[in-house]
Amino acid sequence: MSSSLWAACAIYFVLNILRGFIFLPTLPLVLIGIAFFPPLPLFVITLAGILIPVIFIYRFPTAFQIREILGTRADEIMAKVEKGLSKGGLPLITAWSFIPLTPTNVMVYVAGQLRYDLRKLLLGVAVGSGANCALYIFLGDYVLRVSGLK
Repeated sequence: MSSSLWAACAIYFVLNILRGFIFLPTLPLVLIGIAFFPPLPLFVITLAGILIPVIFIYRFPTAFQIREILGTRADEIMAKVEKGLSKGGLPLITAWSFIPLTPTNVMVYVAGQLRYDLRKLLLGVAVGSGANCALYIFLGDYVLRVSGLK
């Protein structure tokens, strides 16, 4: 990173996209990024790295084998998500994306199967995950700066 901020940003961006495809949470990567990147670029790169896998999972839901990952509870989980999407839609997506331990990719997968409006899906994920990431990134950066660690 000391040689090129752009190269470091590119590596972080690729790692963030890969993280989305292998269904790992964003938080560990964000926590590492807080120590090395300025908060605004980190936020933008993180949010882009969240939304790109969402588009792929939505467009190609069967390629990610989420049904197989869910195992025997797949039908039950998917029915609950489908019911929630039909009732709550955008507010559900936003809330689901904001809560750190919820599997957003499952909701995206079901939305892809149902052909839920992609723009609404992206908006909900962007607002929910964006608010969550902004909280961690900007608060974490503040804490590091106040404590003299950054």
